[in-house]
Amino acid sequence: MKTTVTFLLAICCSFYTYAQSTVSATMEHGGIERTYRFHSPPAATLGGELPLVIVLHGLGGSGQGMMGGTGFNNIANEQDFYVAYPDATSSVLGTMWNAGVPLSPTVDDVDFISSLIDEIAIDNPLDFTRIYVCGFSMGGMMSHRLACELSDKITAIASMAGVMTTTVEPTCSPTRAVPIMHMHGTEDPTVPYGGNALFGMTSVDETINKWIEINSCNASNEPVMIEDTANDGYTFDWWEIDDCAAGSEVWLYTINGGGHTWMQNNTDVPSSAKMWEFFQRHVLQQATIDLELQSQLAWQSAIVGEELTFELDITNTAGGLATDVLVNINVPEGLTYISQTSTSGFFNETSFGWYVNVLEAGATETIHITFIMDTAEELVITAEVETAAEIDFDSVPANNNPEEDDYTVAAIEVGTDLHDVLAESIRLYPNPAMNNLTIDFDGPNFSTFVVYDLMGRLVMQGTTNKAKTNIDVSTLAKGLYNIQLITNDGIAVSKPFVKG
Repeated sequence: MKTTVTFLLAICCSFYTYAQSTVSATMEHGGIERTYRFHSPPAATLGGELPLVIVLHGLGGSGQGMMGGTGFNNIANEQDFYVAYPDATSSVLGTMWNAGVPLSPTVDDVDFISSLIDEIAIDNPLDFTRIYVCGFSMGGMMSHRLACELSDKITAIASMAGVMTTTVEPTCSPTRAVPIMHMHGTEDPTVPYGGNALFGMTSVDETINKWIEINSCNASNEPVMIEDTANDGYTFDWWEIDDCAAGSEVWLYTINGGGHTWMQNNTDVPSSAKMWEFFQRHVLQQATIDLELQSQLAWQSAIVGEELTFELDITNTAGGLATDVLVNINVPEGLTYISQTSTSGFFNETSFGWYVNVLEAGATETIHITFIMDTAEELVITAEVETAAEIDFDSVPANNNPEEDDYTVAAIEVGTDLHDVLAESIRLYPNPAMNNLTIDFDGPNFSTFVVYDLMGRLVMQGTTNKAKTNIDVSTLAKGLYNIQLITNDGIAVSKPFVKG
């Protein structure tokens, strides 16, 4: 029995050793032979698609060195994912990624990593929704660049001691919100926490703030202190920013007193294990929609007692189909709802929610809502996408963020008393008038007019429905008169004139 168990154990161990493999490989890219190490976990023999983690070394380093120093192979064997350790090209400073710092090689390393993924996928079934990149120092800088420029393939990135470079930061514009994890020591002498503009390094704060902006994050929460339970002399400040667009996140681990090193397993926050924990939270979700709201008012300056029309357009600028879209329109007190017309959807007259069932790629739908202005105070109408079935890559529904394109504001200028406004809009000339008096006015149409003398006696009346009307006053005696114009709504406005 003991012999049988030993024999079976030997078979199992032999199978395990055979199932996992690490190979050195080459591929040609841009006329250069590129090298990398590739590790397959035991689960690769069972079939099925597995995630891929690409690990990038620092300046002067190698893929071999990262494989030996990070322990990712052991994690991959336990958690079932592939690992690739590519080598950068040589430069005057040693092996170096084109991450955007001075003296970077001119090779296209973004396209190299993209091609590496394709190369690995030829013989290894990859889960293309779970392709991750992490790196140390310059490898971390390169990871940030890949998040900016290869977001259609890279699900998430993690960087240890490598910030976004000053040449990449201004133009970073991924096609979607990208989950970002960053670890950095406050006493790093090589890539300073506060940055080094001379060597093209932004600060950690600038790097994180850039990703907060790109990912449309609400970063109002505070970092959490992680105590030194491992007794290695380091505490960590963990800033978990998880209220971001499209389910993305930005994590920052500040290593208090930490230097320029990969945090190993004998610490409270080991780099490799924590990066894989972060990666597991994210699956690539290609944004299928991009909803934009635009609004305008028919009359920017409203008049108390008059109608006001609010126009709202919603456009799907991305390539996918948007469904079950609900737009919440916030109507302030001081406006009384009258009616609405829309090109599509259903409008709730109580909640002021506009539901659009389907919005095709590139399509625009419009709603016009008419109100009565009840106040002479300044008012603001806002609208925001409340919900949508698909992910909008650059906006978070219902987060009340006016900086996002799924939010719009229409300001109504301070209204004025209607009688004063109408009186100012009326012009009488010539005044004094000899034979004819011209009434010229802007705004609502007046339907009738009456003329009174100084004794209040009615001396003339008539109708008008034009913006300019001529009245024959030749039969009137010389003197001062008062003409009263009446709108279709029965509002009367008086103006004096002299008969010469």
